[in-house]
Amino acid sequence: ARTGNMTAGRGGVSWQPSDHQSYYVSASNSFNPSGELGVYAGTAQTPLTVVTQNLDPEENRNIEVGAQWEIGRGLQLRSALFQTEKINQRIQDSTTNVLVLAGKRRVQGLELQLAGSLTPNWDLYSGVAFMDGEIVKATANQGNTPLGVADVAGNVWTVYRLGGGWEVGGGLNFNGGWWANDANNTEVPSYVVADATVAYVQQKYEIRLNLYNLTDEVYYIGAYQNSGNRVLPGMPRAASLTARYNFD
Repeated sequence: ARTGNMTAGRGGVSWQPSDHQSYYVSASNSFNPSGELGVYAGTAQTPLTVVTQNLDPEENRNIEVGAQWEIGRGLQLRSALFQTEKINQRIQDSTTNVLVLAGKRRVQGLELQLAGSLTPNWDLYSGVAFMDGEIVKATANQGNTPLGVADVAGNVWTVYRLGGGWEVGGGLNFNGGWWANDANNTEVPSYVVADATVAYVQQKYEIRLNLYNLTDEVYYIGAYQNSGNRVLPGMPRAASLTARYNFD
């Protein structure tokens, strides 16, 4: 067993020079303990041992600068530059082979979002993130890309209201692929998945049919224990029919 006490916080400043634009800066930190479940770290058991029980949690720091602009009457464009760092990653000391909090990894990126109404009956929601990750300091794999960091990932979704309560929509989710481990020798391939929806919407109730992975794309959302021997597949072609009633 181990008990750790850490202080995490967040703060930001925003500036809105007009009704159609705003800007912000924010910073935050977080922690993950040295005894967290290690499925994503290469073992199905907790790594809490007589060695790790003496290690403080790893600290993560995030800085973000962003802006939002209104385009026309219905669309909003949002953008953000961000940097996330793990400043004291657990690594093995190259001399003693003992775990120490001396590593560092970093992800920097740009995020763009465009959302709103193209017309009174046509809505659009979209976003994309471009990321660059690096293992800054480590005993092994220094200079590589951290596992799980895609170069690009995003989605686009649109809904059109036909009138009389009927609406249709669809969109794409895409990912540029990423490395399953820090050694960068097992790559999860890129994918594009298409979804769709059709619904009958009234004030008191709604009936909706959602269709997932229309082309039955074979894709993967991860690799179990960071190994290409056992991958985690994404959802195959599927459908769901839901009904909602509002009692208010």
